[in-house]
Amino acid sequence: GAKVFMACRNPQRCFRAADDIRSDDRYSGAPLVPLIMDVSSLTSVQSVAQNVLTQLDGRKLDMLFLNAGIVSATATENTSSSSLAVTQKDGIETVFATNVVGHHLLYRLLEPALLVSSSSESPARVVSTSSVAGIMLSNGGKMPSTLEELNGGRPKGHEVYGRSKLAQVAWTKALLRHRRSVIYDDDNKNGSTMLAKQPLIYANSAHPGAVATDILGKDTLIPRKLFDLTFWIQQRVLWSAEEGALTELFLGVATEKLRENNYQGKYFHPQSVEYDHPFVSND
Repeated sequence: GAKVFMACRNPQRCFRAADDIRSDDRYSGAPLVPLIMDVSSLTSVQSVAQNVLTQLDGRKLDMLFLNAGIVSATATENTSSSSLAVTQKDGIETVFATNVVGHHLLYRLLEPALLVSSSSESPARVVSTSSVAGIMLSNGGKMPSTLEELNGGRPKGHEVYGRSKLAQVAWTKALLRHRRSVIYDDDNKNGSTMLAKQPLIYANSAHPGAVATDILGKDTLIPRKLFDLTFWIQQRVLWSAEEGALTELFLGVATEKLRENNYQGKYFHPQSVEYDHPFVSND
């Protein structure tokens, strides 16, 4: 019965997905609101976030799934072939802008709604879709620390994707530290007491597994002639999208388990298994 805001980049696919949900026999009839958003564009993210806040009208946002993602991006005509693809308006490397920066802005703008009436009994949940690529393809856990470093250089193969997925795990852990620092700053004399009373946000990241979705079909680093083979393998070896969603659904709806195990700032592998990330500590 929950109202769902479904943000998509492609209008046709967004409305078609909404129609498919509404026509499913299991559909409860709850409000479903399609929204068009390009998460790589800060202006687009701001516009959609304001739309959501207006529609909520002071009510609580219970869950936020940060699921948009691309594997690679093609350099535009305004970008030299020896450098990375950079968003034209915001000047941020496109994969990182899509997978990390846009999600961060969306969270920051919607944070007030997540904190409305949130409590230890009914915490808000934020789930970020990461990937094992953050371990395997991040050049030993390396992430750029400045915009110049992010946009410069020429990482090999899928390192651009890997470092963005690593950054998503780091982001959830940083969010936990940020929320705790806000709580302690509110009353540094009674920090431990305030921590229990302040609104809570359970933010976690997860690798959904090897899933047969369209993301690989949009990978510009895979030669076109190999697409048919890639698709054939996907359909026979990889998990379905429904199976891939299970871990993140668990992190979004299993509030009792989240409280019992204090799942905050954690990283998970399928299905719903906490995993110690080798490159991002809990400190």
